Amino acid sequence: MRLIVLAGMLFAAQGTNAQTIERPDNLPPGFETLIERGASRCGSEDTADFSAGGFTTPYDLNDDGINDYIVNSDYFRCYPAGHLIYGGTAGTHYSFFVSQEDGTFDEVMHLAAHNMQVVYFGEKPAFVFAHHGGSCGYSGSTGCVSAMFWSNFENKFIGKGY
Repeated sequence: MRLIVLAGMLFAAQGTNAQTIERPDNLPPGFETLIERGASRCGSEDTADFSAGGFTTPYDLNDDGINDYIVNSDYFRCYPAGHLIYGGTAGTHYSFFVSQEDGTFDEVMHLAAHNMQVVYFGEKPAFVFAHHGGSCGYSGSTGCVSAMFWSNFENKFIGKGY
């Protein structure tokens, strides 16, 4: 009887238009929300593809000895449609995840930018973003910049810009 029920469940699952999600290997705890939020932007026939190259780990922002993650949404796409899950004329979406004491990662900043550069002041990385002018109250072609760095004192990103 169990075999018949299991076979029926498998047949029913194959008959639905369930969306497929291609996840990178070894996702850190707390990233599932980002994956699910992005996948919801794809159609039911599409596969939400989150390429591993979009996760970078060279920055220990909060000086706890654990690499934190900057997620570049250029690596998130819906296939076969091929469109970006996030992004557009305002640029690429960048999400910054910082490690927490319980082993998870919290998304502490999310913004759109056309480009990001890392500039070091001593050993401290600062993130400089080139934005769409609309982000700063100008026309889109004007553009603007912002610079942010992690403050351990305030436990958040601080800086100047849009």
